[in-house]
Amino acid sequence: MLTVSIEDTSARITCVRGTRVTFASEAPLQPGWVQNGVVLERAHVSQVISMMLAQYKIREKDTVASVSGIHSVYRVIYVPKLDRALLAEAARKEMTRVVSVPLSSIYTSWTDVKISDNEIALCLVGLPFDNVNSIMETLKLCGLRMKYLELKPLAVSRVIDEKTAIAVNVQPNSFDLTVVNDGVPEIIRSLPFSGAATMSDGDKARTVKEEVDRTINFYNSIHQNNPLGQQIYCIVSGILRETLSMVMGYPVKAAPALLTYPPGQEGNDFIVNSGLALRTINQLTKVDINVMPSATPVARPSAAAISPTPLIALGVCAVLALGMWVMSGTAEKQTSDMQLLLKQKTAQLSSMQTQYRDVTDQAIKSMDIDQQLLNRLNAPIKYLSDQRGLINRDLGQVFASLPATVYLTNVSDDGNVILVQGSAPSEEILLNYARDLRKSGLFKLVLISSVGTSTYTEVTFTLQLTVNQ
Repeated sequence: MLTVSIEDTSARITCVRGTRVTFASEAPLQPGWVQNGVVLERAHVSQVISMMLAQYKIREKDTVASVSGIHSVYRVIYVPKLDRALLAEAARKEMTRVVSVPLSSIYTSWTDVKISDNEIALCLVGLPFDNVNSIMETLKLCGLRMKYLELKPLAVSRVIDEKTAIAVNVQPNSFDLTVVNDGVPEIIRSLPFSGAATMSDGDKARTVKEEVDRTINFYNSIHQNNPLGQQIYCIVSGILRETLSMVMGYPVKAAPALLTYPPGQEGNDFIVNSGLALRTINQLTKVDINVMPSATPVARPSAAAISPTPLIALGVCAVLALGMWVMSGTAEKQTSDMQLLLKQKTAQLSSMQTQYRDVTDQAIKSMDIDQQLLNRLNAPIKYLSDQRGLINRDLGQVFASLPATVYLTNVSDDGNVILVQGSAPSEEILLNYARDLRKSGLFKLVLISSVGTSTYTEVTFTLQLTVNQ
């Protein structure tokens, strides 16, 4: 199986056999080629992918890929157990209600998940044409055959080892988060960083944390009987894992290694690819939606094949079934209750955000101070390292040129001048030693500053070596 994930900054490819990744590669993309998950320069991106496949001699053509969830719509509704044709009608009605544009202007997909013998979770996806078309056309230019296309946050939510958790994937230009409850991804958020190129890691971490808090509070406001507590795990992948673990306010752990990657490859770098490959392996996350156009056909019975009487009976059943679902309470009362609840939760959220912001700001401020100190120390440390290298080089030449009969009694180096003191059997040998030092080219000036006689057969000397800067 070949998996492809195209981010704003890079393209990632893996080849998977069972639970073993046989090949994994990542190539950078030029800024502007991909923006918010939409491939703008499809020819250029396809060339990068084709070069990776050719370089590693990958002949696999059948491909599963991911599409960005930015500007997408994802909803989960719970309905009674219905015939599939009625599920399709329920899906269409719900998408019409939550999407502000005509359904003909977006791609829609859905799947159903059995919750109990009497209840079904209906999971709906709406995607802009550009999100889907740009990925499919780019991979077609590479000569690849698209078999499956999935939302990135859904793919990421599959690389977890908890039935209920928050899956967070942070990339340089955007991040995805998914609230998974009992194996069903209930809320998806895919957001770009505003001004990602100029944002610090601290700013990005704060943005992610605030969005997680906002999403959990929203989830709890509509699940008062089963809210998410402070002990829920945030399973974090991508970048900023260490930073987020300090400021998130929830227990944070890395995505588990559910696939075996080649030595030297880090599974965290290919988290979306892993999720795509685990689609048929990890059953902990129950939702599986192929968002390729026409991948989810809507069952529509033929008028010629159905007589009027059964058709009327089917219509009555549909009205009754949908009526039971819609009329479980009065619409006005539900709206009023939800508005009151929203006000209460908004006040709670504001209070919690104030508390968390104080802690977050302090932690990020401390990190920024440490980073500034490190930046100030980097220059002198590099200077000292460079100077040490020069000193080692110059002193190495002093000893490398030393004749076997010459003995040194003292060598000192102040960074500009090296003083060499010692004794030689004769002045001629001393002169030869000085000449060899000059020939090395490492010294601006080699000066014999003093020559004395210590014994009948030995002279003492002092050499002054001015180093090249």
